[in-house]
Amino acid sequence: MKVAVLKGGRSLERNVSLRSGARVEDALQKLGHEVVPVDVGPDLVDQLQTVKPDVAFVALHGRGGSEMRLNFSGVSDADIREGIRRIGKVVREQVDLYSTLTGSKPAAPAAENVVELRRKAG
Repeated sequence: MKVAVLKGGRSLERNVSLRSGARVEDALQKLGHEVVPVDVGPDLVDQLQTVKPDVAFVALHGRGGSEMRLNFSGVSDADIREGIRRIGKVVREQVDLYSTLTGSKPAAPAAENVVELRRKAG
């Protein structure tokens, strides 16, 4: 999977974001993903259109970054669902990597179990 790691930005926590983004890139590469680092700036849309990632990992910190405010205007429901599914897959892989590195088990059930529970609940 081609993953764009969004890092940097203009907040006061830019350096923290660059460092954590680099760690995310390393972890994703170890999982076999093609990683594209993206230093977030005014040309973000152009950068993403050029690299055409399957999914993006947001490693931004500070105002406008770690708040995870995303604009989905003009995006279909199907595309939003597919994006969420892909993000969930990457998160599961990262949790698995963390578990492998630390020997600990995830605290929460796997995402597919949560979805299945919600389907059963109604």
